Amino acid sequence: DEATTLSDRDLHALMHLCRRTGATLRMIGDPAQQQSVTAGGMWEHMINCYQSRTPELRLQRRLQDPQEVRTAQLLRLGQIEDAFSALLAGGKIKQAEDPMQGELIALAGWLERLQRGVQAPMIDRRNVSRERLNLIAQMIRVRAGQVAGLHRFGEREFGVGDQVVATQPNRRLFPDGAPRNYLSNGSTGVVAAARSNGLRIRFDGLGEIDVPAR
Repeated sequence: DEATTLSDRDLHALMHLCRRTGATLRMIGDPAQQQSVTAGGMWEHMINCYQSRTPELRLQRRLQDPQEVRTAQLLRLGQIEDAFSALLAGGKIKQAEDPMQGELIALAGWLERLQRGVQAPMIDRRNVSRERLNLIAQMIRVRAGQVAGLHRFGEREFGVGDQVVATQPNRRLFPDGAPRNYLSNGSTGVVAAARSNGLRIRFDGLGEIDVPAR
């Protein structure tokens, strides 16, 4: 799957291995999506050369909203400006004049959903914005009684009720007696206990894991 992310060197090595072992190679991917980091493009070239032998998925099942379906079609046709105009008109995205206004828009949307009990993470590519949004969101949740007992760990404070996400894996951190449920990158959870020596975090699908302060 995600064959477009394969570099040409990796694709060549994979095909050579299949020829040597007699294995069957089935590749799935959308050339209009994420490409390989290093030199690539052979997958799309192969599709163009063998169109009559390449099955294509035409029935869209993932998106349910008619507007989102139409927007996806516009994107695939390369009509980027029309797609963004449709999203703006439908209120699916917001336009900001500068990064600070963008943060305010994101924060307002997050707060509105928080009041309705809906989980809505805020995402920003810049570290300084993420830090600022996290701090403001934490302060709001502290005042609302959703986070308590803050403890400082380095430059950050965490409290019971804080929502966290792991940014790197660690096979040495896992629930008692369950080493296979080790902490993986992207794992999300909620702080169940905050102490001076670390946090006990209830990770989704893994269980409670003690994360040391350092």
